[in-house]
Amino acid sequence: MMLHVPHVLSADEVHALRAVLDATDWVDGRETVGPQGAQVKNNRQLPEHSPIGRELGQQVLAAVSRHPLFFAAASTCCPS
Repeated sequence: MMLHVPHVLSADEVHALRAVLDATDWVDGRETVGPQGAQVKNNRQLPEHSPIGRELGQQVLAAVSRHPLFFAAASTCCPS
């Protein structure tokens, strides 16, 4: 199931995350795929084990987890 969850992050949160991302070194996305994927993958990304990527990911996951729409959908989909 796909669900559009709007306004997960505030404008200030997006601004803060973007500032960190803009100041971070990015790598060629082909570093994380095999030979076949490297022929078509064309992107820049944070290094695979980047502590910054992990921290920002945790911030986004926390924001999604406290969003009432996400919480309601998850509770309906997967009751405990």
